[in-house]
Amino acid sequence: MLRTRPQRQHNLRDLINDIARNPARALSLTEAARKLHWSPGHLSKLFKSVTGDTFVSYVMSRRLERAELMLASTQMPVGEIATTLDFSQVNYFSRVFRSRTGMSPSEYRRQYSSFDRRPLHEAIPTGHFSRLRA
Repeated sequence: MLRTRPQRQHNLRDLINDIARNPARALSLTEAARKLHWSPGHLSKLFKSVTGDTFVSYVMSRRLERAELMLASTQMPVGEIATTLDFSQVNYFSRVFRSRTGMSPSEYRRQYSSFDRRPLHEAIPTGHFSRLRA
């Protein structure tokens, strides 16, 4: 008797794409392993060998990258950003964010926000124009 397989087997590339498409979700290693029908240990080893990063730190990095984008491009309150990115406590979000960037979410927003009050000609320091392309 032949064993039937699902029509499309999930693989590591699918998982990485899922994380990229939905970085706001705090996906656990156990949940991801269950989706792939692998053991958490197997997924952990394979994930590290492919990405060079542990599964948990990879997912956290994607969430914090999204936080950086949201802080710089929206005026959404820090607490709402933390909730949107599936952090259960704002204090934990702030602590993890500070460990990644070296500044609090509010400091990061002040430094990188596109909603600053500077005149347009002062918005980008002149030293950065050489890197811009037409």
